[in-house]
Amino acid sequence: MNKLLYVLLFCLLATVGFAQDKQPTNKTPKNKKTKTVELPEVVVETAKVPPMPEGYPKDEAEEYKSLHEQFAKFIKSYADIQKSKDKQSVLQFLAKDIKATFILFDIANNTSIKYTNLKSFETHLDDLITSNEMELKYNVTEILREYVQGKFGIVSYVVHFEIYKHGNLWSRGNETVTLTYIKFQGEWKVVQYTFVSIEDEKLRGSCVCEVFKGKGGEQFVSKTAIPTGRSYITNMTDFRFQEEKDGSTTIRTGKYFYRWSKQGEVWLKNYDTNGTELNETRLGDAADKKGVLNVILSKHLYLENCVDMKLSMKD
Repeated sequence: MNKLLYVLLFCLLATVGFAQDKQPTNKTPKNKKTKTVELPEVVVETAKVPPMPEGYPKDEAEEYKSLHEQFAKFIKSYADIQKSKDKQSVLQFLAKDIKATFILFDIANNTSIKYTNLKSFETHLDDLITSNEMELKYNVTEILREYVQGKFGIVSYVVHFEIYKHGNLWSRGNETVTLTYIKFQGEWKVVQYTFVSIEDEKLRGSCVCEVFKGKGGEQFVSKTAIPTGRSYITNMTDFRFQEEKDGSTTIRTGKYFYRWSKQGEVWLKNYDTNGTELNETRLGDAADKKGVLNVILSKHLYLENCVDMKLSMKD
């Protein structure tokens, strides 16, 4: 799950970078000013170069302008990557020895820290270009700080993101990103990237299920952890298998009945309010009882919560 999360979060990044030996100072001279700037939503169709903040000393205005424009171009190139399929349009803004630190907080109160480099980001771009499953929406909501000192520059900003998979909202949250730039041969390059992401909600995601077998192998109890917004909850579900005369198997859980045919098809039986059977809805196929339970849990009971189901059987 963490691996997928890293890939998804990579997709949300408008920029990447990390360390070199020299660090720009965080102390702003008294005669210099910084200003919060509102940025438009960054999407492929409407990505624009945001306006440059005002209030900088005239003798340094060009440096601030060039840094700001380089940052904005990188955002637009990244937003266009799935359309242009040109990873060099993004990589051109990064130093070859770029490094990054990712700090991730999810709704289950797990903390993950990952360190990466240019090669990892290039692999991510390849995955993003070829992916047909993920859709990303993100807003650069504000620039917290832009600062230039000599050949060093800093841009700190906030992103609100939403992740969709197969057209369904998976999760949403906020990121705070700080980029460190160094000017190489007259051009700003990202050399350091520090990224902190806090997942606010996970509406859909990977679900984990343990199934416990009862005596005789006809009764089962499942314990399933599912995302429900700001937390995971655990649900317990009872299943009873009963073999029929025609060779099919009827499965009952709560108010629902299912049929597992001799051909391996799993069907949901539909009834009216009077209890009269109307028809059946095919959910999937299964070769054994474990597969049947997986189909029922992932394709019916928890369809709205689980993108995929990791199911294990316990005796």
